[in-house]
Amino acid sequence: YQGWQPRCLEAALQGGFYLCGVNAAKPLLAASPPLVRAFGQGAAGGLAQSVIMTPTTLLVTHSVRTGGSSFEAAQRIWEEEGFRGFTKGGGAVTMRQVSNWSTRAFFTRLAYDSLPLRITGGTRDLMSGILGGIMGTWNTPLEVARVRSQAGLSDADAFGTMKQIFDEDGIPGLYRGLVPRMAQSSWQTLFMVVLPEVLWRK
Repeated sequence: YQGWQPRCLEAALQGGFYLCGVNAAKPLLAASPPLVRAFGQGAAGGLAQSVIMTPTTLLVTHSVRTGGSSFEAAQRIWEEEGFRGFTKGGGAVTMRQVSNWSTRAFFTRLAYDSLPLRITGGTRDLMSGILGGIMGTWNTPLEVARVRSQAGLSDADAFGTMKQIFDEDGIPGLYRGLVPRMAQSSWQTLFMVVLPEVLWRK
């Protein structure tokens, strides 16, 4: 449970930030085809999330790496680097969140429209969310790059960090942690993409 305090803050706010972004994009995409609308709204939600998730994921990573408390990590970052220190890895986080939610929403919509007609109701919603979440983990290299960057193991940008990982460990290195990320992505997609869609339909 190392880093649970910033993780709780992140968990409490990321859904609200996501839905704010989605709702802000809705009027702009109202006339778009369903798949385009899903992709665009997801991207806007992911972009909004990156505001809160950059500093919270940084604190979680520091806390896990050093074994200290999140408050100690926050104090150390502030004393050494000031506000700028809390934006470390922000590029990778933003790219991860935008690509996360744009593709999770896109694949969920695609799965919903593509499943056999005999699958209906809640089962169709459940299956589409799980499939969308699993397919949305294609960008795991960005998450691996984010962890390395925020752990202070790379000063390069997201693409430079991914190149370093590829050079050292090949493709398997870029997809470390894929299975638990699939599980996380599936339940997050169910709660933040499928559930709001079900409630809006009603």
